[in-house]
Amino acid sequence: MRERFGSATENFFTSGRACSCGGACRGVTVVEVLTAVSILLALAAVAADWIWQARLRHNEAAAVVSLRIIGAAEQIYFRTYDVGYSGNLRALGPPDSGAPSALAADLIPAALASGTSNGYQFNYAPGTLVTVSGGTAPVKKRVRPVVYSLTAVPARPKLSGVRSYYVDESGVIRFALAGAAGPFSPPISP
Repeated sequence: MRERFGSATENFFTSGRACSCGGACRGVTVVEVLTAVSILLALAAVAADWIWQARLRHNEAAAVVSLRIIGAAEQIYFRTYDVGYSGNLRALGPPDSGAPSALAADLIPAALASGTSNGYQFNYAPGTLVTVSGGTAPVKKRVRPVVYSLTAVPARPKLSGVRSYYVDESGVIRFALAGAAGPFSPPISP
C-alpha cells in the first residue's frame, strides 16, 4: 500500500504524479481535510446562532410595528364610527364583502386582524364600557368602549420571540422579558 501511494504524507489522489508547476504534486492529507471541515462546522454554528438572533429581533420589531399599526387604527376607528374603540381585532380588519363599516373597518391587514403575525399572538381586550346619550328625541342610549388593551406574546416563547408587549389607548408600548407585559411594565424606547 505504501508503495502505491508513496509516503504517509502523500495523498492517494496524487500518488507521486508530476505537477504542472514542475515539482511533485503534494495534494491534501486527510488531517488537513478534517481540519478544514471542523473549521467550517464551527463557523456554521456561529452563523446559525446569528441568524436565529436576527430572526428573534425581526419578530420583536415586527410585533412593535404591529402594535403601532393597531393603535393608529383604533384612533381612526374611534373618530370615524363614533362607537368608541373596536370590540375586537376583526372589527379593524377588512370586510368579507362590501364596504368598510364598524363591524369590519378595513384599517389593518387580515393577517393581523386574525390575531397572529410574525411569530406573535395578539390579544385584544376592550375596556370599560360607558353608556352615552346621543341622537335626537327620543334620547338613545349607546354602550361603547372608551379604553382598550392589547398584548403581544411570542407564539413560541424563546423560539419566535423573547419579549412580550402591551399597549393601551395611551399609545405607550411596554415590554417584559419574563411573563406577560402589562400597564406597569417599562416602556420601550421610541
